[in-house]
Amino acid sequence: MVVLDLNMGEMGGLDTPGFLRGDAEFKKVPMIVLTVEPLQRIIREVLTWKIDDYLIKPVNMKKRQERLAVHLGA
Repeated sequence: MVVLDLNMGEMGGLDTPGFLRGDAEFKKVPMIVLTVEPLQRIIREVLTWKIDDYLIKPVNMKKRQERLAVHLGA
């Protein structure tokens, strides 16, 4: 599983999903993005990158565990 923060450094969370999905090794790896902005525009855009899920910061730990379990099949 890959968990990305949209506010990352050099490459940035907006570029990374497309880069990773272009690599055969990451095509089926679950990806979750973290964002501080719960804006519908960002959420819609993120989901077009074939991201599996998103979490709004600050992250609720119970919600995080539930989402991880869903995507890891636990």
